[in-house]
Amino acid sequence: MGFLDRVKNFLGQNNSKVATNTTNPAPQSNIINGLKEGLPIASVKVNLSKEEATKQLVNLKKTAEKVILSKGIGGQKARVVLVIDISGSMSGTFARGEVQRASERLLALAMNFDDNGAADVFAFDAKSYDIGEISQDNFYEFVEREILANFHLGGSTLYAPPMKSVVALSKVPGDPVYCLFITDGDAYDANDTVKIVKDVSHLPIYWQFVGIGKASFALLKQLGGITGRTVNNTGFFHLDDLDSVEDEVLYNRMLADFPRWLREAKNKGVY
Repeated sequence: MGFLDRVKNFLGQNNSKVATNTTNPAPQSNIINGLKEGLPIASVKVNLSKEEATKQLVNLKKTAEKVILSKGIGGQKARVVLVIDISGSMSGTFARGEVQRASERLLALAMNFDDNGAADVFAFDAKSYDIGEISQDNFYEFVEREILANFHLGGSTLYAPPMKSVVALSKVPGDPVYCLFITDGDAYDANDTVKIVKDVSHLPIYWQFVGIGKASFALLKQLGGITGRTVNNTGFFHLDDLDSVEDEVLYNRMLADFPRWLREAKNKGVY
């Protein structure tokens, strides 16, 4: 069964884990509607073979390491977390394979930072969903298997629920947390989001927000100016889409502010 056929079969279900023996056919998905309305099938990139994808991941790890060293943080340990928006407007981004490729790029970072070479993954719409870990052992078709096969792309965009999940993760003793938070929409819970950013600034979490698409991202652009924090614990940049920049450029943007946070957080006893 091809990728698009599997897409048709898995979406349109409730946002909960789907029983493996379900026999009810899923309704036509948001992704397929999106393809019909403006995303030609030819634009959905074909997956590499597992062997090819593994070789590419190794090369990504080397590129990430190069950037890490250039930032002066070689040898730094961190727990890496990916938070990914699964609201309905993300359908095209998933269909084009951009989320899978973004997951692989983040995993390459985790393979340098994290002792177990893996990254924790959360998905969100109006709720937060713990997807588990992505690692070199399970990264191949991870998004299709662990997210798209189990969750419907829909609902509103609330940042606070997944942020609370990451906060809970950070309270487990260990290395500081680097969280890459990818969304294509403004938050419906701006006040709650700002409160969390301020309230957890004493915790060892750095939030790197990435906005994709044409939303205004007014809140994310303002987070850097929030006062009353132990340490400025947020960064933000915007991309037209996740594939619009080369790997080295992306890693430079992902790590642009992280070394500053590490220094300040260390000096103030955050970790």
